[in-house]
Amino acid sequence: MIVLQSLHKYQPRLHIVEVTEDGVEDVSSDMKTQSFTFPETQFIAVTAYQNTDVSSIPSSLFMPPDGFEL
Repeated sequence: MIVLQSLHKYQPRLHIVEVTEDGVEDVSSDMKTQSFTFPETQFIAVTAYQNTDVSSIPSSLFMPPDGFEL
């Protein structure tokens, strides 16, 4: 589970770590670990809609996220 704070900006990162055949990470070498970020994956977490117009959208056009009440 990932816990996010509402209205905070996040930048996901992809970490690739080379491991040995038995699945153990070789911590002696930094060359076997790489991290990547992709600017297009930045997002701002939203836990509640502030715009009252969202409630007026017909449910046939809008599938609200789980836990959202119209």
